[in-house]
Amino acid sequence: MNQGHVKLHCKIQEWEWYSTPYMFHLFMHIVMSANTENRNRGRRVVSRGQLLTTLNKLVEETGISKRSIRTCLERLRNTGEISIEPTKLYSVITVNNYNAYQIDDNCSDIKEQQEQTLLTPVVSPSVKKPRKKSEPKTIVSKAREVFEKYFLDTYQDVYYWTAKDAGQMKALLNKIRFRRESKKLPVEENDIIDALRMFLNSITDKWICQNFSVTNIASKYNEIVAQAKINQENGNVKTASNQEDSKRSRLEGAASIIKRLEEEEK
Repeated sequence: MNQGHVKLHCKIQEWEWYSTPYMFHLFMHIVMSANTENRNRGRRVVSRGQLLTTLNKLVEETGISKRSIRTCLERLRNTGEISIEPTKLYSVITVNNYNAYQIDDNCSDIKEQQEQTLLTPVVSPSVKKPRKKSEPKTIVSKAREVFEKYFLDTYQDVYYWTAKDAGQMKALLNKIRFRRESKKLPVEENDIIDALRMFLNSITDKWICQNFSVTNIASKYNEIVAQAKINQENGNVKTASNQEDSKRSRLEGAASIIKRLEEEEK
């Protein structure tokens, strides 16, 4: 176990992954587990700010699923927080800007540097830089946050978002907007996002719950809306039976997803 401590500036709350539990948990674990000084590991020198580890070890140490760790590591690498050097037996993870987390209390210049660089990732030329904070989020970005939070709360796992999902989410939002316009309901961004939340919570179909993805819910939009309407006609709120069926479908869906992922990892 490493000795010493790490320091975090309050600006960490502005970090794009701060509100994503698994992302924040894993990154903090890596920062706290990284070497505070150069060390020899067999024939290799693991430098300050580096962590020699394996996927299974990270699973054991954090309690996060293997699939979620893969997703989180890929995201942290893409946004420049870490670099990863894989080998046959292990991976060496480098915390970019590691010195920003190891500050001398008596060095005011370094403190000032931490405030300026803590949240500024070192991004290689081949990686697209994150969107600047001053730029407003698009409705698709807001919808993505809603969807990923729903997926995490429902399946206790991180959803692996792809470029295709962005296109499918845009199509889904257009369908929601069209339906609201036809009913002469408000169609401001916040109204569409609220409608998306209600749409996600209305999904009870067993197959969709077991194969939950942006593509599937977008393609099954009309069927999901029709089923929600039937449920509403049977009562303004779901009956206890419907709620239990929905809960059972989601649990079975989570079990199915986990089983499929475990088979893929073998």
